Amino acid sequence: MATFPGGDVGIKRYIKGKQRYPEACAKENAEGRTVVTVTVKPDGTVCNAKVTHSSGNEHMDAEALRVARSMPKWTPAQDIEKGK
Repeated sequence: MATFPGGDVGIKRYIKGKQRYPEACAKENAEGRTVVTVTVKPDGTVCNAKVTHSSGNEHMDAEALRVARSMPKWTPAQDIEKGK
């Protein structure tokens, strides 16, 4: 599997440092959880970010996508059998 620099701790720290609570959500005291999946290319770049579980709030979902798309390069997965 591909890994984020710093592992689970690193990705949590990255998300916490990058996410901004949308102003529209603050006015509503909205809460929720958005799940985003991404593809990590062989060079480690992130692409194909998409919401796979919506929070039910379009502003939160948009913010989650913004953060996912801004991620630095990951360490790509290794296929030992194929040598890549």
